[in-house]
This record gives sequence, structure tokens and C-alpha cells, in this order.
Amino acid sequence: GGEAQRVALGRAIAARPAVLLLDEPLSAVDEHAREGLIALLAGLKEERSADGQPVTTLHVTHSRHEAAALADTVLEIHAGEVRRPAAAPARPSGDGRPVDEDSAHGEAPGAQAAQVPASLGEAGP
Repeated sequence: GGEAQRVALGRAIAARPAVLLLDEPLSAVDEHAREGLIALLAGLKEERSADGQPVTTLHVTHSRHEAAALADTVLEIHAGEVRRPAAAPARPSGDGRPVDEDSAHGEAPGAQAAQVPASLGEAGP
């Protein structure tokens, strides 16, 4: 599932932009494909950083698993306010799976997590 979404993501990545704005890019993708795309996005981040052409990504998602696997900084939106979660999702282990499976899977009702570069996440109060 989610073929149109995978094609759109591929087109966005192929353009090698300096900034990627991703709004629920994996929401319509089946679980098997989702894991592959998470690995692809994580690999893209590492590859582009190693090439000296890092890509800044704003990744909006309801999935704590996606946020844990891809984000340098996680922010949540609750009642129109942006804040850091009380307990940040577990960072992934070397094999791409979260270290703490219980805290990293599932979605927070009414919350959205955003992947932002560390420099943006540290700005402001």
C-alpha cells in the first residue's frame, strides 16, 4: 500500500533538496514498506551528512516509532503549543530498531511529533 506516497517521496529525495518538508510521508504505507522507507530516510541523512551536503528535514508524524528512528530533536504539538515531550522516544539501536520498543511504538493520541534540526530545536525557550 501507499504506492503514490512512495513515488512522491522518491521524487522529493531525487531532487537532492537542502530542506525536506515531510507531512505524514509514511502514513499510507504498509508496515513492511514503512520499515524500508525509515531505513532509506535514515541512510539518506547519514549519506548526505558524510557528503558535506546535509539535508534539513521537518518530518511531521503521529508515529513515535518514526520520530525515534529519524529525529535528532522531537517536539510535540498539544493544544496548539509546541513542546518537548516529557519522555523523549528511545533512540534507535544500530540495527534501526528502537532500543526501548515499548516507548517507541504506537502513536500519542492528539499529538504530532516533528523532526527538526538540533539548531532549530534549541532556539527559543
